[in-house]
This record gives sequence, C-alpha cells and structure tokens, in this order.
Amino acid sequence: GLKSFQGVKRRFTYLGKINNSNIYDDYAHHPTEIRATLETAKLISTKKIIVIFQPHRFSRTKDLYLEFINVLKNIDHLFICDIYHAGEKPIKGINSSKLVKDILKKGSKKVTYLKNPNNLYSILSPFFEKKNTIIFMGAGSISQFAHNLMEKHNDREN
Repeated sequence: GLKSFQGVKRRFTYLGKINNSNIYDDYAHHPTEIRATLETAKLISTKKIIVIFQPHRFSRTKDLYLEFINVLKNIDHLFICDIYHAGEKPIKGINSSKLVKDILKKGSKKVTYLKNPNNLYSILSPFFEKKNTIIFMGAGSISQFAHNLMEKHNDREN
C-alpha cells in the first residue's frame, strides 16, 4: 500500500514545473497550517517562496486577523486574493485589501492585493525563471487558480 500511496490531495501537492519553478497546491487556510506549509517549503526551496493566498471566510479572517498578519508577513513574495466567502456575508472592515495594507505596516515589502486572478500567468512569469517555490494556498477556489495556471503553461508549451 505504501508503494502506491500518492499523498493527501491539496497538502503540498506538487502540480509540476513552469520553467525552473515548482508549483504546489495547498489547503492551508488557518495560520497554524500556513506556518507548517511554509516550514516545509523552506526545507526544499533553493530560492524564493511565492505564495498566492486566498483567505477563507470573513469570520475566520476576522477572528484570526493578527495571527494571519504575523505568519503572512514573512513570505518572500505574497499575493492575496479576495476572501472566499463560503456562503458568509461580508463583515464590515474585513477584506483582502485591508489585510494587505496591515501586512505592509508590519514591515513586509513584497505583498500585493490580487484583485484579478485571471492575470496570474503574467503576474507570476517573472518568478518562473529561477528555482522558486510557488504555492497556491487556501480552502476556496484557489486550487482552480493553480490548475488554470498549469493548463495555461501547458497550452503555451504545445
């Protein structure tokens, strides 16, 4: 059984390479999970760690706001998508743009609000040439963004 075990899906799942960068998909959507994923990434990365993060639920973002800031501020290059609502109504003052501003206030220089994930290939293309580790992280639709990126790359290769 162990010989055929392929791991757990969406837990640091390797999706492939784009040029020299390795692309991963991870379900981490809680600060503790994010920290664990980043520690794993640091063990295997030879260059920068780039994370495309989609917060999951307004209530979770609100309740763990400072924890999110403290774990996300240390990522080499961070892109934050809009919060995946998962059926929740927005909470006043809790949004991805504010999260980005607050991470910047904590000293991070490489965090960007990613309003339009349709432009991901061109946004991430400067990172493809080096042996960077690119991780799509979150519990919402972020996994589809990762797979779309890989499909776009495969279409360009063919």
